[in-house]
Amino acid sequence: MKRLRISFAGLMAIVGVIALNLALARFLWGCEEKLPLGVMPGALLMQYGAFRLIRGRGTPFWVGFVAAGSLAVASFAWGTIFGDRSEIAVDPPTGRIVVIPKPGSLGGEQMQAAWGLYGNLAGAQLERWPFFSNPNWSNALQYVAIVPFWLLPQLLLALLGGLMAVGWRRARRGHGANITGRKRGRREL
Repeated sequence: MKRLRISFAGLMAIVGVIALNLALARFLWGCEEKLPLGVMPGALLMQYGAFRLIRGRGTPFWVGFVAAGSLAVASFAWGTIFGDRSEIAVDPPTGRIVVIPKPGSLGGEQMQAAWGLYGNLAGAQLERWPFFSNPNWSNALQYVAIVPFWLLPQLLLALLGGLMAVGWRRARRGHGANITGRKRGRREL
């Protein structure tokens, strides 16, 4: 059995990455409740892909995986942060609570609409599970059930990006499909 050898610097890097992840999760949780549920799992996968790239295993798959996955994670964060919002305020003259709609900006409405549509579809499936609608279960268990549903489209987009990068690389090397039907190689005069 081969022993795992990690240097002190490697251990410090691992501790630093874990600390940054925990700080980011705490910051995101302060911004909005669902933001870390949709960003952190995808960000962890992108960190793994970046680790594979840094360690010298920079295959086209990992380049495409990290690029497409990062865009998917960023689209979720962008839609959550810059999408339409509502604020609750107290009307001073009447003392009543009012809801003030605030329109989104910078394309956040479109990202929020796309992720909201997926969230509604996934939420309808989650409600079929008996424990999800049970009031005796804690919110933590419900969050654990929600995370894979938010991660699934990000992971699929990352995998698609990785596979597209591999296909593009093969086509550039000449290993792609020959759609012309002619033999490759020297051109005939």
